[in-house]
Amino acid sequence: MLGIREADINVAEGKKRARILASEAIKAEQINQAGGEAEAMVKKANAKAEAIELVAKALGEKVGAFMIVICSNLFLKF
Repeated sequence: MLGIREADINVAEGKKRARILASEAIKAEQINQAGGEAEAMVKKANAKAEAIELVAKALGEKVGAFMIVICSNLFLKF
């Protein structure tokens, strides 16, 4: 009887460990996905900043400074 009880305990522990590992895998996947999304957002923001700088340079310093503010506000809405 003792051997059967120990076997049941071992099976239960194995199932518990499997659930924990599955949960950790899901968590790691979510973290990786969030990291990828954050990286994409940073790259998109950098590209927008470069575009704003190009527009500002093309329009000259005085108009460019004004355009930076306007464009920044517009781009932040997207």
